[in-house]
Amino acid sequence: DTDKFSISLVNNCGRFESECGQMYYLGVRKSDNSTISLKGKTLHGPAGKIIGSTYKNGEIAYTVTYAPVKLVVSKGSHVLVEQSGQWRK
Repeated sequence: DTDKFSISLVNNCGRFESECGQMYYLGVRKSDNSTISLKGKTLHGPAGKIIGSTYKNGEIAYTVTYAPVKLVVSKGSHVLVEQSGQWRK
């Protein structure tokens, strides 16, 4: 959950922290309740540990890091949105 978005992430491969090429992202923009649903994969840090997940929508990449929780939306090297968030149950 960020200031402007509510995001649900689903790992279809088992435990949330498990390696997965079948991740799903559902984002809801709080201002108008518009939604986007994307398919993605887990994201690895330098030590090979899973640090987040990444999703593509054409040229736009949606990256969610898990600790700290952050959403970054970018097009190439240009960052369009960068927001810190927090986990909700």
